[in-house]
Amino acid sequence: MDNKHWVVRIQERFEKIIVSVLILMLIIVISFTTYDMGHRLFTAIFQRTDMLFQLEKDDIYKIFSAFLLVLIGIELLQAMSVYLKENAIHVETVLLVAIIAVARHLIDVNYEETDALKLIGFASLILSLTVGYFFIKKAIHKIKPEDDSGNIDNKEGSELKPKTETNQK
Repeated sequence: MDNKHWVVRIQERFEKIIVSVLILMLIIVISFTTYDMGHRLFTAIFQRTDMLFQLEKDDIYKIFSAFLLVLIGIELLQAMSVYLKENAIHVETVLLVAIIAVARHLIDVNYEETDALKLIGFASLILSLTVGYFFIKKAIHKIKPEDDSGNIDNKEGSELKPKTETNQK
């Protein structure tokens, strides 16, 4: 029997419904973005009469940017799926999405016209995100329980869980 207040139960159901709708919408967005990226790539490669199988620099940047956008969508989809299943948001997934988003933005930056202070800001942002990701992964690696053979459990997206006497055996 659930001892939660009825308002809390309604709120939890509401969250699950909203997250489920967001997952469905994200699946649609990722599908259309993937189709658009494939169409752009096909057009850029095969519709040229003067240079077959050669891409211009701008075409490559646009394709990489679209590719990273799809990766961001997939990581968000994974994060929302985990939230739906476990009611937990994994910090490493959020940091990974942020790193990919910054990388995608950096592809679009015109470095010749961008202020040096802004570039230093980008570098600081990337450094802080990657250092944060490193320490989160390092903490998860240290805290994850080992199986009988001494191997670390490699379940992707694991939460930070301290070792207990039962799972140290």
